[in-house]
Amino acid sequence: MTTKASGALLARIQDILRPLVADGPPVYLIGGAVRDLLLKLPAHDLDFAMPGDVRRVARRTADALDGAFYMLDDERSTARVIFQDVEAGRFVLDFAALRADTLEGDLRARDFTINAIAIDINKPNDLIDPLGGAQDLKDKCLRMCTPQSFEEDPLRVLRGVRQALSLQFRIVPETWAAMGAAAPQLVRVSMERKRDEVFRMAEGRGFATALQMLDHLGVLEQLFPEAAALEDVALPLGHTPNVWEHTLSVVRRLEELINVLVDAHKEDDVASLHLGLAATQLHRFRPALAAFYAQEPVPGRSLRGVLKLAAALHDIGKTVVEGEENKGRLRFPEHAGEGSGLAAKRGSALTLSKDEATRIKAIIESHMQLHALAKAPNPVEKRDVYCFFKFSGAAGVDVCLLSLADIMAAYGPALPLERWQAELDVVEAMLAGWFEQYEQVVSPPRLVTGKDLMRELGVRPGRRMGALLDVIEETQACGEILEREQALAFARKWLEGEE
Repeated sequence: MTTKASGALLARIQDILRPLVADGPPVYLIGGAVRDLLLKLPAHDLDFAMPGDVRRVARRTADALDGAFYMLDDERSTARVIFQDVEAGRFVLDFAALRADTLEGDLRARDFTINAIAIDINKPNDLIDPLGGAQDLKDKCLRMCTPQSFEEDPLRVLRGVRQALSLQFRIVPETWAAMGAAAPQLVRVSMERKRDEVFRMAEGRGFATALQMLDHLGVLEQLFPEAAALEDVALPLGHTPNVWEHTLSVVRRLEELINVLVDAHKEDDVASLHLGLAATQLHRFRPALAAFYAQEPVPGRSLRGVLKLAAALHDIGKTVVEGEENKGRLRFPEHAGEGSGLAAKRGSALTLSKDEATRIKAIIESHMQLHALAKAPNPVEKRDVYCFFKFSGAAGVDVCLLSLADIMAAYGPALPLERWQAELDVVEAMLAGWFEQYEQVVSPPRLVTGKDLMRELGVRPGRRMGALLDVIEETQACGEILEREQALAFARKWLEGEE
């Protein structure tokens, strides 16, 4: 939604609300919506506050907008209106009773001064700003409302990190110190609330910086203890000091790749030769990748957030797998398998959905496979593409981007162009298989079924039948079987070899 559309929509809502409250208590637009309007950013959701019961105003607003109404919290008198706007799409209006006896008391009880600004809908040109939030917006700084802000709700520690990064604001020293002091109290906040804040960080830009800030605040150990332990896993000279620093670099490179391969970008965003080569070779997949990463396994949580969480955890297996020196390089055999198990447990602890946790596990379990193919002497074949996605499923697309980020972070600017080209060639083959040749190479329609094998060849149900069906499908994906009779002939020969 554009800023212009946001302003027009807000004006429409104000026009609807004014007659509804003409003889009643004042209604205030409050918090993030005011902040975003002052910053000329799209105002997504609108929060309104008013004295007393909000039910009547919210219900009448829903009727006027032809929207849905329901109470979020009867005890705290909080209602929600959801409606569909032609330009803005789905829109949410929350109406809440003031949290204090006065509007100023309500504003002072909020988290940051930039979110403690209100507008009386009957006086839209007058800001109510007792804490100087408008000036902090101009100065681009994040300041707590009161010294008690974080004690009242420790989740604001995470919210402060997220908002500072999303707005590119600096956190003033007193607020940063208060966040650090309150960080241990995050243990009394539900994991679901913490998960949502972390996920929003992952979906935005600067996730590596967010992780560093969480580390400095002492919060990383609470949220991702396996990742925090990577600081103690050293790498050889010539590399980043430890696996944690490498992980942060991977997350940064991943965000750069997402910017040039998934999102619409400017030429100036392509800041290196390696990124330029990737953008050139893989540009045809951008529309498909954009649609892919717009998916939300859970409403409000996108696949790009899942991918970046996986990137933050991709090497946690190195905390339990002992490194081995090999030709001057430290290797961690089997760390992908170990890490995937740890990541699955961490996903459960973070209360991710089953699909999200499974996706992260698959990404980490598969994240070394494309490196091995890139170092192989032969080009990628159809069988390689089929086997890769048979193992990783849709997470294989995530692995493509993570693998590129991983190799960029491992070598830095010294990444040999020959090695980079080999990685790009492998990724191109995999993305072509998934997005352009899915029914031919990744998941071809079966030419024969288990019933066919029972009827034609007398094969009994069981592991043997399953193995045979898989071999037929793999051979079909390689283009060696094209018709049903060929599949049955192949099956006869395979069974003869089994006897």
